[in-house]
Amino acid sequence: MRVFDRLLALVLGLAAIALAVVIITEVVRTALGMQPWLVHLDTVTAYLTMRTWQDLPVRLALGGLTAAGFLLLGSQLWPRRRRFTRLAPVTNGIDSVAVRTSLRNAR
Repeated sequence: MRVFDRLLALVLGLAAIALAVVIITEVVRTALGMQPWLVHLDTVTAYLTMRTWQDLPVRLALGGLTAAGFLLLGSQLWPRRRRFTRLAPVTNGIDSVAVRTSLRNAR
């Protein structure tokens, strides 16, 4: 599960970085009076102002974001295997634990 968490975090992080770079680039180009690079802001603004909450693209975007949020939440709430193993106490009142990987490597 740890590999899944890391892979999911990597993919979502890279997507967020790519989106941020595109948005920042477009805003700077617009502020400098240059032509759009990838996204024509006037077209996007016109498209978004014509949409309501009842339209299919809006509902699909909401469903995708909700699913991604629940996937992230579920991946963090899913119980993981314990990393430590309790050892039999040698002295009363003192708990001993060992990391599972050290026990596996000691064989």
